[in-house]
Amino acid sequence: MENGRKGHEDDAEAPRLSPSIMHGLLRAGTSGTTRALRNWEPPTVEMIQRALPQYEISAFIARGGMGAVYKGVQTSLGRTVAVKILPQDIVDDELDYAGRFKREARSMAALSHPNIVAVHEAGETAEGLLYFAMDFIDGTDVAQMMAKRGRLPPAEALRITADVCAALECAHAHGIIHRDIKPSNVLINEQGVVKVADFGLAKIIETDDGQTHSVVAVGTPDFLAPEAHLPGIVLDQRADIYSAGVMLYEMLTGKVPRGRFDPPSGEVAGLDARLDAITDKAMRTDREKRYASAAQMRAALANVAVPARLWSRARRPRLATAATVVLALAGAAFWTTRAPKNKDAVISRPLARGPYWSRMPTKDEKKLAFTNTLGMKFVPVPGTDVLFCVHETRKVDYAAYAAENPGIDMGWDEPKPYKNVPVSDASDHPVVQVSLHDAQGFCAWLSKKEGRMYRLPTDHEWSCAAGIGEGEDEQALPVDRGGQFTRVFAWGTEWPPPLGAGNIGDETLKRITGQEPVITGYDDGFATTAPVMSFPPNALGIHDMAGNVWEVCSDWFDSQHKYVVGRGSSFDNGNPDAQSAYVAASVRNPRPPELRNVNSGIRIVAEKTLARNAPPVSNAR
Repeated sequence: MENGRKGHEDDAEAPRLSPSIMHGLLRAGTSGTTRALRNWEPPTVEMIQRALPQYEISAFIARGGMGAVYKGVQTSLGRTVAVKILPQDIVDDELDYAGRFKREARSMAALSHPNIVAVHEAGETAEGLLYFAMDFIDGTDVAQMMAKRGRLPPAEALRITADVCAALECAHAHGIIHRDIKPSNVLINEQGVVKVADFGLAKIIETDDGQTHSVVAVGTPDFLAPEAHLPGIVLDQRADIYSAGVMLYEMLTGKVPRGRFDPPSGEVAGLDARLDAITDKAMRTDREKRYASAAQMRAALANVAVPARLWSRARRPRLATAATVVLALAGAAFWTTRAPKNKDAVISRPLARGPYWSRMPTKDEKKLAFTNTLGMKFVPVPGTDVLFCVHETRKVDYAAYAAENPGIDMGWDEPKPYKNVPVSDASDHPVVQVSLHDAQGFCAWLSKKEGRMYRLPTDHEWSCAAGIGEGEDEQALPVDRGGQFTRVFAWGTEWPPPLGAGNIGDETLKRITGQEPVITGYDDGFATTAPVMSFPPNALGIHDMAGNVWEVCSDWFDSQHKYVVGRGSSFDNGNPDAQSAYVAASVRNPRPPELRNVNSGIRIVAEKTLARNAPPVSNAR
């Protein structure tokens, strides 16, 4: 391993009022600043209330190198916030802390991402007090979790790191470098959502060459990239990647990598050796040898086979206040995921073809595959005249349609929770709460936009994509098809499903929501929806043919023309008995065409030619 960094003295923790509410306050600065802060007394709650009458300030939370944080309510909106202030004693400090504080507010206000703590307001009071109001995160942070548990399970460490990378992707796209990624700046709310806090050391790229020049090493020494210690060096996004690598190493091993250190698998027996390569590449002293972007590092994490594909954004339920404190003090142990008894059982490759496809696409057919202007990839399906989108339609795809079509039903944007757990709460999750009519509107808009015929698949086309189409009677009504395939699943014929088979009714669903029945012993790590393509594809390259959300097809279910067909099961479908689990590839779920449900989404297809018309279900609303 190339790394052989010299050790650094431990960075002292700032005083904290509550171990369950952390906001990762900045603690870097010169010795003069440190002395000033030691003598600084944060204003009382009453003083902050007088200075900020637009808030109801209820409690002091914590203090640190960049100020103090208070809990309050923004009275105009009834929104609970954390109000952060800058110590007035250092406003004129030679390092321009006041300027850095204002940049922090501007930087964070420019970022809108599920994994970034949002800033709602920033300003200066009549007395010259600099402040901003941000999301109040009631939960814990990664530092507290490790303090209680020593190290985290690999699946949880990968999930957290992947979400940190997702937050950094957003920040870097806005020209912002965090520069202080560390466990105490990575918060976990009551729902298990990762939130990166405190972009206070971020530098907006403003120089002539489009990059940031460091004039002083700012950040926490153990997590600081080597180049940041050198005055005048040009910093870029790879400094954050280094810090993320150090944090991942610490989460996996319980140790900060100082001096000459062993790879993670050398510290913890049984760890996947591929984690060694990821941490090594992220922490390279030569930044040219690191991952070039947070997106690259996140992709590397996704290639490691772990239970539940937990690099994606799993969600957890909101807990009662008393329970929150108890669980936070316990290190949030309920967030851990059971490791597989047999690591090799985890699916890490495309699913085997099995006997259910008579053939794979030819070379000429494969050439028809394309990616459209929304970034949706389509692949050919033998036995049909269409190409299937490899993933369910995402919120980000549907949002493009909604932006150009005001007046459509907007329930998809903020879906109802499922038993108090958020559903489809990120742009890469499948869109839900859309009716058949909504789906047809999306297809018509996309067809006009791209000059290509998009539509919902027919029931038979969906069966072909699942590998059972040639064994079904194409002339029969959907209600009468597929009886011979009740023990065939998207992953094959194995039961119970192998780990990583899909987002279906599992132990996480039971643990988080109390729902029963579920598939005993199967744990995919998601209580509700997962980001599309979180699980391996089938032999055709198509993801999520089992689970996540039901996919509406264009056919009537039976001769009564009352219901259309849903295929593929959803996150809440599971049962110890394979015959009752609702996850077989042949299962048809009759759904009212006007239904808008949190477990129902869509997958679209593109016709190979533009001459044919979409199957008619135009009277369904």
